[in-house]
Amino acid sequence: TTERLVALANAQADDMAKRYALGAVSHTDLLSAQQSAASLATSLPVLRQQSSTTRHALAVLLGRTPDAAPPDLDLASLTLPPQVPVVVPSELLKSRPDIQAADAALKAAAANVGAATAQMFPSITLSAALGQAGFSWPMVTSGAGALWAIGASLSQPIFHGGALLAQRRAALQSYDAANASYRQTVLAAFQNVADQLAALEHDAQALDSASLSARSSEGVYEETNARYRLGAVPWYAVRQSEQQWRNARLDEIRYRGSRLSDTAALFQAMGSPPVAADAGKSSAGAAVKVGAASE
Repeated sequence: TTERLVALANAQADDMAKRYALGAVSHTDLLSAQQSAASLATSLPVLRQQSSTTRHALAVLLGRTPDAAPPDLDLASLTLPPQVPVVVPSELLKSRPDIQAADAALKAAAANVGAATAQMFPSITLSAALGQAGFSWPMVTSGAGALWAIGASLSQPIFHGGALLAQRRAALQSYDAANASYRQTVLAAFQNVADQLAALEHDAQALDSASLSARSSEGVYEETNARYRLGAVPWYAVRQSEQQWRNARLDEIRYRGSRLSDTAALFQAMGSPPVAADAGKSSAGAAVKVGAASE
């Protein structure tokens, strides 16, 4: 479409040069037509570079070298899911890797708090052997070491209680930090999904308007072409109407591509393909909702 627009702009500049030679237009009109054609032509190398970069990136994603990139895809071959929901159950957000990582960090911090708390209690093993045996002096003397060991185990948390309390406070602070990080990660995920759902809603509205504009411009072009064949309008009027139609068609293609990319971004934000809206309503979890379009 852009290549056709460049060809039309060059043809219009040539026509303007001929009309200028006949004195039908001013030199300013000629320069304006030439500038428009040259400006439009500069967009072609940029578009071709973007196409090459995208194809190379696609080849890498497919596990190929850039020179083995797949052929160009027709936009019509890319389709959207039959239903893209406007309500997303928050349970699906658990499949996001960042939420899973934050959840694992929170569980690890909670385990560290439990371990630090357990260290504050004495760790001894008591046996009933002393209660079952009769009293004798050798038992007392031989058991002195055991009694001293028990006393040491009981007194260790007392003498080192300050350090153990500090370790527990540090573990609690780490847990609070992990909890705050988890909460922020979940909220950011909700925002990400809500933003993408809003983008899809706005893309649909823009695409509808662009499609209507393209159909209307195409109708004007066909009618102008028919009038030209009857001798009612000059040839440059046909070219101008075709330019308007091609520009409208190009806008429609841009909005269609934007909707495709925003749909892919929604999949990425959710961590999985979206479900139908009815399934989202029946989910037990909370939901991220996008309201109606602004009036």
